[in-house]
Amino acid sequence: DTLAEQTAVARNRLEALDRALAEREGLTPAARALAEQGERLALSLVEPEAGEEKALAAALGPRASALIADDPESALALVERARTEGLGNVVVLLGDRAERLLASVEVVPRERLLDAKRPAVTPEGHGYDPERGEIWFSGETAEALLLELRTRRKTLASEAEGLAARAAEAARVAELRAGESAAAVQALEAVPVRL
Repeated sequence: DTLAEQTAVARNRLEALDRALAEREGLTPAARALAEQGERLALSLVEPEAGEEKALAAALGPRASALIADDPESALALVERARTEGLGNVVVLLGDRAERLLASVEVVPRERLLDAKRPAVTPEGHGYDPERGEIWFSGETAEALLLELRTRRKTLASEAEGLAARAAEAARVAELRAGESAAAVQALEAVPVRL
């Protein structure tokens, strides 16, 4: 494959990921509908590194499909919209508290989960809140998948950008070499032939 072909393939894969992310499959109907109308999802507050997606989904737990509002009045208005539009259940987090919620949960290896003194999750998606006495597992949730897709999208966008830059540089060098070659042929043709 040429660099140009590899770039085209990477860009096509990027477009497919963008479509999948835009559909927000697996989120609650209310969260999906309101997000499509421009409301922010709790998932938008995080930019996980590869491999952290399940831990973040576990940290958010049932709030992973939550929307974000700036203040209680806006939150109540979103809940009321979901009710009047018949969208079903919805959770709305206040922006500053949502960020504190994520910051309050620590990621630990599974072997240390039960030693946690505050809410903790594992990279595999286990969770433990010693204060509430809750242990859970988030598994392959739609939210974890969306986070994984976003992480993959970021990596793929960087890869496509790098391939495009390499292809442009290769084209520039090829053009330079073609010019040098043409000049060499012209110089060779200018040399008188001796027998």
